[in-house]
Amino acid sequence: TPPGCKREPWQFEIGSGEGGGLVRPCRSAGMSEPVFSLRETIKDVASSVVGAAACCYTGAPFDTVKVRMQARPDKFLGPVNCAYKTVSEEGVLALWKGSRATLTGMVMENAAAFAVNEQLKRIFPASAESEGTMSASEMAKGVVLGSITGIVTAAVLCPAEVIKTKTQVAMANHKLGDPPAPNEFKMLRAVWSKQGPRGFYTGLEAQAMRDGPFYAVFFGSYEISVHLLRQYTLLPDEAAFFISGGIAGMVGWGAVIPFDGPKSIIQASWKTGIAGDFGSTFRTVVRERGLGGLYAGFAPAMCRAFPANAALFLGYEMTKRGLNDVEEMLQF
Repeated sequence: TPPGCKREPWQFEIGSGEGGGLVRPCRSAGMSEPVFSLRETIKDVASSVVGAAACCYTGAPFDTVKVRMQARPDKFLGPVNCAYKTVSEEGVLALWKGSRATLTGMVMENAAAFAVNEQLKRIFPASAESEGTMSASEMAKGVVLGSITGIVTAAVLCPAEVIKTKTQVAMANHKLGDPPAPNEFKMLRAVWSKQGPRGFYTGLEAQAMRDGPFYAVFFGSYEISVHLLRQYTLLPDEAAFFISGGIAGMVGWGAVIPFDGPKSIIQASWKTGIAGDFGSTFRTVVRERGLGGLYAGFAPAMCRAFPANAALFLGYEMTKRGLNDVEEMLQF
């Protein structure tokens, strides 16, 4: 069998074709390679876990400030004031409040996002003619595959986002002398006791409204940036991954921050449901706060976007490369 076309026992094919499976042509040897590979999916998921951890703890302080400003804009003069009040009243570690729920959510989100996106790229590979280039059709395909990824991950991420948002807002509303604000585990029990399983999917509609466009721009801009940096600079791949991840994060968040504010408000409330609240909340924010109200938390979101997502993609890409090297050494 020519190199690059070996089919392992745990790789499988579906549909029709020689041997009973839907196969994708192996362009390098005129043979066929499987569309689905359990091994590749496992590597995608494992790599995403490392990237998610790096992203979570790099970006958690900025995310805490962003959510508090979105939910309680009347309490803070700006992101610096919000961070100062949080640290002075609750201690430095308060900036990482909710990070355990965030990490859980990020691991699930990024495992789903990278596994789905990479699988979609294997199902819809670049043509032989466009391989190594970045044509308009390839750019458009990256955006479309990213949007599909976002819709899938919204359902995975929503429960952790609900717990994180409610925990962060409870901490922001806490006053000296009050009983201790609930942590993530107490908040999880509170959601279950008050709302049942449906409570974990509060604001799912708003989550999808944010994540669909976000991942369309996020993965699309990352692929374009990596391609351009490789083609027009002498930067090593590690630098290209880091810079492109940061750019993708800033472009993605810059595009969807108007949807993120209403989502945070919906998920912080105990009176909203799974769907049907996004439009009314969006209009209420605009009516009461103006268009600028949709950009509450914009500064900390942008400050977080570059380092957190640079860490995410660097962690993912380098772990994936390491796993590929180990696999090659073990030759299995």
